[in-house]
Amino acid sequence: MSVTLPPELSALLHETGAAWPQADEDRLCDLAASWRATAKELGQTHAQATDVAQTIVARHQGAVINAFEDYWSQVDRHLAMSVVATDQIASGLEAMAQATLSTKSSIIDVLARGHQARTELQSTSATIAVIGPLIGLLLRTLGRFLATLIRQLASTIANWFRPAFRAIGRFLQDIIEFFAEILPEPSPEPLPPPPPPPSEPTYPRDQPLPPARELIDNGTEYTDPGKRGRSLPLESEPNSVLYLRNPPENGAVSCYTVYDNNGFAVKRVDLQGRDHGGVPTPHVVDYKVNVNPETGEQHVGQINKKKPRPASSKEIP
Repeated sequence: MSVTLPPELSALLHETGAAWPQADEDRLCDLAASWRATAKELGQTHAQATDVAQTIVARHQGAVINAFEDYWSQVDRHLAMSVVATDQIASGLEAMAQATLSTKSSIIDVLARGHQARTELQSTSATIAVIGPLIGLLLRTLGRFLATLIRQLASTIANWFRPAFRAIGRFLQDIIEFFAEILPEPSPEPLPPPPPPPSEPTYPRDQPLPPARELIDNGTEYTDPGKRGRSLPLESEPNSVLYLRNPPENGAVSCYTVYDNNGFAVKRVDLQGRDHGGVPTPHVVDYKVNVNPETGEQHVGQINKKKPRPASSKEIP
């Protein structure tokens, strides 16, 4: 259905100073078809709802049914208005498409006649001094005629379609406001509960410990040199991990110690440094809690004082 301008006529149109209408008749037809389908669906809904309402009124009596009948009369009227409004929109779009198509066809017809006339003028044996003014007059005449056609198309849309669509818009606004009043607002969906906060890690002495990387990620770099220089204490905060870096702050982790739920060291893992007791680095020093039988005081000591054990792959980050 779309009308396109041949190249030779497009050049002539440019010479006249006129412009090809930008309206797309195919797009207008597609929009009209969509609105027409909507009108059909609304019409079917209206018919089905009317049948149900009439059945209810016919089979029941009483004040409630009378109230329902009054209520339905309003719904019925607005549904009927919806069908009419959407159908009118479709008709208006179809008319706009037809007007655009007719205007474009007329422009092509005028340009074709003008192109033929200019060709005939150029093929005569008249002198250029005579042909030039005649062709100029022809182009000016074509330009005025085409401008009239395009103004008529714009005037048709402005004088008929715009008021019609404003009326239809008011129609639809009335329908929307009515149904907004009678239909309950949807209750907002409850927000999902926030996820529970992550539980703090715990390191019971008699339970397997997480991998080294997880321990260090949840740990704290130890920066207090203490009396013995850069060494980790045997007691710290409960369920904590302390580690050292070499060099401090930005170097690799050189060792780390895990502390149980009472703050006593469970193990120290040396990742750098010299061998210890004939065991190469990395190695692990395991600790136990000793209790003084007389005072009940607790203190930490090595399980095996002579030598540590080799570190497992899980204990190396």
